[in-house]
Amino acid sequence: MFSSPKKAIDLEPFRLLSTHCIESTSFGTTEEHFKFLILAYGFLHGLHLLPEGHMHLSRTPYRVGELTGLVPQGSDLQQGMSHLNHYYEASKPECKKQIFATLHWFLMGQSYRNVWDQFDAQYKVLDSIHSLAKKQRKVQTRPRIPHATVPQRLAKIFGAYTPEWAIMNKAENSCELSKIRNDFIHDAIYSEQAIGYKHSKINFGIEFPEFNLKLICGILGLKTDFIQRKFTRGKGTWNFYIS
Repeated sequence: MFSSPKKAIDLEPFRLLSTHCIESTSFGTTEEHFKFLILAYGFLHGLHLLPEGHMHLSRTPYRVGELTGLVPQGSDLQQGMSHLNHYYEASKPECKKQIFATLHWFLMGQSYRNVWDQFDAQYKVLDSIHSLAKKQRKVQTRPRIPHATVPQRLAKIFGAYTPEWAIMNKAENSCELSKIRNDFIHDAIYSEQAIGYKHSKINFGIEFPEFNLKLICGILGLKTDFIQRKFTRGKGTWNFYIS
């Protein structure tokens, strides 16, 4: 006999009080552009900020740096926002949409409670980064690149530190990340067991978002030595520089 829960817990969307106001001196700034600037400002703070009136679908952090492990200091905000704004303005419409989707899901995807859902979200971010790289012709589109080689190829292109789980195993023609992803997507298996029955030995909850963050910095042209750093457990700074 199965017992039913005494009370179901409903997770409903919720609003938070506005904390910032954004203004533009440029004539004709579109609503989409404003939404991107809000997203970018939150990204630089390691937070998921939404326009007034929008609602959060799940838990969301409030401590600066929580979603990136990085906090802005000195001129980081000024340099970061200036660069991201110019990058967005110079991008083609299809790239603008992809840039927004990449940053949004990188931040939003970390709100999941289960590690396998977080993993799935971050793999979508990785795919989005790769899609943007193809749109910007930073990676070849013909002949088709084997899916398992994508993480290492992107890391090489952007000079990012490559974790062992993203390095191709030529003997198996795969990397550990792609193997876990294929099992998860196609067979409902995570870390060699049915989803929910086993945690991975790799801390994807920390390492995967950090790897994606390095690739995001690379593809958006954000100059920071964070891209080459090995994994860290504490908070650091952006420390943007002009090359």
